[in-house]
Amino acid sequence: MDWFKVTAAWAEKDLRTSYVRWMFRFEKLDSTKVGWWAQPTEEYHPSESIEMLKACCTNCREESLQVYEQGWMCLRPQCPNFWKLNGESPPDKLEYSHSFINCHTPWDPQLELPPAPLRPPLASDRDNYYDGGDVARIYWKGMCCPQCGRLSCREFWAGWVCKNCNFKSSPPRTIFEADRLADPHRSVFTGPAIPSNIVQPGITWTRMVVDGMTCLIYYLKDCGTVAHILASEYQNKRPECADWLFKEYQAPEMPFKRYALKSHKVQGQLLTQQFSFNAGAPYKYIVAVDSTPFEECPRAVTRSLELIQERVKLVHPETEFNEILSVGYFEGQKMDYHDDGEQELGETVASISLGAPAKMRFRIKAKHMSSYKLWEPNNAPSEVNVESRLHKEPRVKLELRLNHGDVVVMKGREIQRIWEHAVQPIGLFRVAATARWINVPQQHPAGVLVKREPSDGPMETEFVKRAAVLGFPEVPLISEGGSASSPGPSSGISSNQHSTDTGTSSPSSPDHPEPFEVEDVLNGRAVPTAKTIRTGVEDLNRDPDVLVKEEDKEEALLLLEFTK
Repeated sequence: MDWFKVTAAWAEKDLRTSYVRWMFRFEKLDSTKVGWWAQPTEEYHPSESIEMLKACCTNCREESLQVYEQGWMCLRPQCPNFWKLNGESPPDKLEYSHSFINCHTPWDPQLELPPAPLRPPLASDRDNYYDGGDVARIYWKGMCCPQCGRLSCREFWAGWVCKNCNFKSSPPRTIFEADRLADPHRSVFTGPAIPSNIVQPGITWTRMVVDGMTCLIYYLKDCGTVAHILASEYQNKRPECADWLFKEYQAPEMPFKRYALKSHKVQGQLLTQQFSFNAGAPYKYIVAVDSTPFEECPRAVTRSLELIQERVKLVHPETEFNEILSVGYFEGQKMDYHDDGEQELGETVASISLGAPAKMRFRIKAKHMSSYKLWEPNNAPSEVNVESRLHKEPRVKLELRLNHGDVVVMKGREIQRIWEHAVQPIGLFRVAATARWINVPQQHPAGVLVKREPSDGPMETEFVKRAAVLGFPEVPLISEGGSASSPGPSSGISSNQHSTDTGTSSPSSPDHPEPFEVEDVLNGRAVPTAKTIRTGVEDLNRDPDVLVKEEDKEEALLLLEFTK
């Protein structure tokens, strides 16, 4: 990279398409230094003694440069002699002339001063921006190493680390008080807080007060519930509660990190916007994060899990968690629409919000909009009005305004299948901690023959095959009685048994296996059989909203050999 000045502009004609394109000649402001792009043997000696040759067209009477070694041409597209060499079309391959390449254009010395250094300075002096600027956009963008010049992303919470020479830069940190980040127009509630959520028609809700806190429970039809527990100043200031957690999370030694996305559409590595840290059971979603045992975690992380569990048990006493993902948001960072529908997750997901306020939106996935209706059957309009209303109503059905100390609880697997949610922080800095129960499946190596002895028949064998590409769980094994049984607690749905959220099961005929969503199979929520795989692949080919690689379809078809 370098600073350049534009010294010439001319038009060229593409003889195959007759298109005219404009070309530009650049000169370095400092021509004494060889550019990094120049070949080692390439010699370039610009000189003011070399003049750029010009000539006047006999037709248009306008002057044009001699750009090419083959000769002079009029380079004005309006002229009849444009792009003609001695009255004929020029050859396809042209070479730039020696004078055009090596001449040095005289320039005002004051204009040859570089406007700014190309290598940006380190964002180390927060006074150059504003108080709290160490969480501003400039502080989570990349760094140009002052020692080796390599560009590196900010990957770590504590600061930048050059991947080439290991140079480190740790900017000063502002420790925020939650009160400073709060919405100045919101009352400071010492009793049950008043919500400011937005609810679209079709979603019912109830309100209660638990442990001095307002609790709103929203019913997303038959998909499940979303509970919003609003904290008050009294709860936040309790020992080791929200205020204490927020301060502890801001410590520079917190092991937050930005991880690489597993799939994206750009070349090279692409990091998540947010900084995250996972503790407890391994959790793999769009980002493969490291997981740290609870006994090795900072106290803020384990206490967050305890506090979430305490609040969740106020509305769902049976709930337990074994994993927590902490996420730190700098200014401008957000969490776009997604679901928590990974196969191994339990039905309840809960999170606590710390620091700046945020908007959490819930919307129906686009592929379910045409079939999923929110209004009650008794109040449903006519078919014509249903179609009209469906196209007019927004997909966002619920918006929660999360403030410091608030807890959100999503309960129900169908919420993750039908709905998706996004979080948009409002303000400089926010931390969120999300707790889940993760079923760690029993692993079987691919290609293992597992033998079982049914009580009423000869020994049968089942070939266990794990489809790593699709993330399928293990194929069900043959258990006593000849029915399919899951080798692990998260094997999902088989052709003979359909597991539900309540733990009950309903038999189905082998000729008519339980249907499953294509998304369930691709995310490993369902174990396919030969018949359902064929149906699923057909759905993939028909459904324009499902983007699946061809090799994934081939992998599904290969599983037919192991599920017949």
